[in-house]
Amino acid sequence: PNAILGSAFGPYTPTTFKRSYRDYLPSANLKYEVSPSLVLRTALAKTIARPDYSALGGSVSLNDDALSGSGGNVNLDPVRATNFDVGMEWYYAPKALLSAGFFYMDFRSIVAQGTSSGTYYNNKRSAQTVYQITSPYNTTGSNKGLELSWQQPLWNNFGTLVNYTHADGELDDGGELLNSSKNTWNLTGYFENERFSARLAYNYRSKYKAGVDRGASQHVDSQPSLAASLNVKLSEQLTLTFDALNLTNETIKMYAENEDRPRAFYSNGRTFYIGLRGKL
Repeated sequence: PNAILGSAFGPYTPTTFKRSYRDYLPSANLKYEVSPSLVLRTALAKTIARPDYSALGGSVSLNDDALSGSGGNVNLDPVRATNFDVGMEWYYAPKALLSAGFFYMDFRSIVAQGTSSGTYYNNKRSAQTVYQITSPYNTTGSNKGLELSWQQPLWNNFGTLVNYTHADGELDDGGELLNSSKNTWNLTGYFENERFSARLAYNYRSKYKAGVDRGASQHVDSQPSLAASLNVKLSEQLTLTFDALNLTNETIKMYAENEDRPRAFYSNGRTFYIGLRGKL
């Protein structure tokens, strides 16, 4: 009975769109044991991922002063990729692992962001006006890289885990993949026994492109972070959990094109979670 049917810009108009598509997604996984401690793996698969609902939205938000806007794209295709992976795992000691892998993803349909011109009614000018609209679109590209991992038990239930990933992704038109960092690594120290499990993890990812606004690429600066977790087994059915995120209180920094053009700073603070997990 109290539905909002309009705004200062006019009445809301419901719009319906319909899309359908069919995909076949074959996959193959092969494993070869060179020895009990050395394993080779390879995989080939076609995959599909639907765009976020925010990217599919048909509405457009306008800035009458800057003559810019943003909106979704109801005609977006899903992300379609052919994935190839090959890797080696060496279990050189109990609970110890050294692994390396190469991956390649061929995107025949991936979501990128771009800017185009569109004509809309400008309430401040009381006239039809040309705006620069940022919206997602489908294009092609690829991503390839290397993954390295090392897990090493130390003493008295302590251990360490190190991961590193280098990814080199780009669109076929020379643009950057969204949300893809070239370098990502983490260093984790842990303690585990029958009752307690504790981890302290330091993570790092290099800068990445987050989107486009008014024709300028928006980047997020490199991000370090420190997190901790603790699980305490109270009984066979109950486990107490505690998680702490962003312990070093890092600030997320965004800039347009380069560091000399800061765009936004986000200080989210430290976050703490406590929970109780149960099973029957």
